[in-house]
Parts: sequence; C-alpha cells; structure tokens
Amino acid sequence: MIFCKNSYRNLILGLIAMLVFASCKNTDEVAVPSFLHVNAISVAKPADGPFASESDGFFTSDINAAYVVAYYPGHSAVDTIGGFQLPFTVPIRYTGQAEYIEIYPMIKISGTSGMRGFYPFYSMIVLRDSLMFNELDTLKFDTLKAYYAATMDAPLKKEFFEPTQGGIIFDSVVNWVRHDASAACTGFGCGNVHINADQNHVDFKMTEKCTGLDPNIVGSKTVYLELDYRGNKRLSVEMTSARERGGNETTEEIMTINPSDTWKKIYITLGRTWKWFNFNPEFRIVFSVLNAEGTEGDIWIDNVKIISTSAS
Repeated sequence: MIFCKNSYRNLILGLIAMLVFASCKNTDEVAVPSFLHVNAISVAKPADGPFASESDGFFTSDINAAYVVAYYPGHSAVDTIGGFQLPFTVPIRYTGQAEYIEIYPMIKISGTSGMRGFYPFYSMIVLRDSLMFNELDTLKFDTLKAYYAATMDAPLKKEFFEPTQGGIIFDSVVNWVRHDASAACTGFGCGNVHINADQNHVDFKMTEKCTGLDPNIVGSKTVYLELDYRGNKRLSVEMTSARERGGNETTEEIMTINPSDTWKKIYITLGRTWKWFNFNPEFRIVFSVLNAEGTEGDIWIDNVKIISTSAS
C-alpha cells in the first residue's frame, strides 16, 4: 500500500486528536455557585449584660470588612470563604443546607486602610437559620448585628459628653458642648477644642490616669482607644507614662489623625506604645491639636473610651 505525504500527515493529526479527546473526562462538572451578600455590620446594644445600660454613643462603630467561613454537614473542616470589604457579594462553593456561617467583623487598625484586622472586642456573628443555598441564588443580609464580646472588661475610661453627666474626664481646655444634638456625633453633647491662628498647637488631656491593668495577664495588653472625631486640624494622640514606677514621665506619640469634615470612628491600638513604657500600669492619654497651617480651626470629639480585656 502506498501513502502520499498528505495521508501520513492526516493520519498523525487524527491520532493526536484521538489522544486529546480520550484524555478529557466527560463526567467532569463545574459547580454552579450560590452567593452570600452582606451590606453592612453595626454594633448593637444588648438586651441584658454589663453594657445594656450604656448610652447609644457606646456602640458607634466603623466595621468596614469581614472574614467569612462556612460549615456544611458531612465536611471534615470549615470552608474558608475569605476576607472581604463591605458591602460584599461572594460565591459560596457548595449548594444545599449550610449548618452555620461565621462572620468575623474587621476594622481599620488605627485608621490605616492597609492594616485591617479582627477587632478583639467584637464577637463573631453566627448565622444558623435559613441557610439554604441554591444554584445562582443570593442569600441577602442588609445589616448584621455584632456585639461587644463578653470577655471585654468595663472601660478604663469613657466619656460621652451627655448633659446629664456631672462633669467630663478632660481638662478645661476642652469646651463641653451641651444640649446641641446638631454638634454631637450621638446624643446631645460633645467636646470641642478651638485653636487660634497664632497658636502652633493646643494640648489637652484626660484628667486622670488609666490604672488597674495587670501587665502579667497577656490579654490585658490588648488595649484600644475608641473615639469619634471631626475637625479641620490634625490631632496628635499621645501617651504619658514612666518606664518604671516612680520614674520620670515622658510622652510618646501614638499616631496623628487627619482632618475630617464629617464624624468618623477610629480604633487606636495602644499596646505598642504601652510596651515602650514597659507596660507601666499607670498611663495617661493626651492630645495635641496641630496647626502647621497657621489658621484658625476646631476639633470635636465624642464617645471616647479606653477598653481592654483580662482574658488570657
């Protein structure tokens, strides 16, 4: 039998095509995902417990991301969905009834976008009911509720500037604005510090030191300052303490907050600066309004609290 060159070429190409198709498994299926949508997460006031009597200002929040995991019956481990900026719509790889989904609130640590992380004082959100995922369906949640964790101790310091208070925890540099809901972040009061054009900076501080933390308990070293702020000047946040009890006190800057025309919530970690002071159980938080521009300006603060936990 005689074959021409074209016949040999066609034979080779045919064999290659047979091998390619033979390697494909027709039984392979691509899973069609369902979706989970979360629009927002806010911190709610509990019906009972140690924080049930707190004012609304206690529960201001800025949860801008979340970490999601899911568990399905019969699976040996949780299915890690991942961390996502709010609002998010994410694909769920499995269909059917999910046993539960855990959502961990995340914040900008010290207001830094590149330092999102879990906030140790917010409990995870567990979704258990009606978690049926059908192909291409979206399970939607408008606003999920988070709560302060039970392991959080009572605040070391707190200030909500409400008119019903007997006084405030800041020195006289801070003007106590009362009975003015339009000026406040929440409620009817806030604090205001004014700076004149000829002033380089204006300092103010908490009148009492923070005490009561036991640095020998690992969990107590997780310390945060929460506050709401607005203003047209930069605000330096600082810590004053001594590296040993009875020693000379010095002041170290923690961070500088940039101006904002609207109220913003910020979570400031104090642990690194406190470590510089060898975790001295006595320290004070001080502030400085900065005026490099040489212009008149104002800073407003509200809902200030310093929190920690004794949990190990």
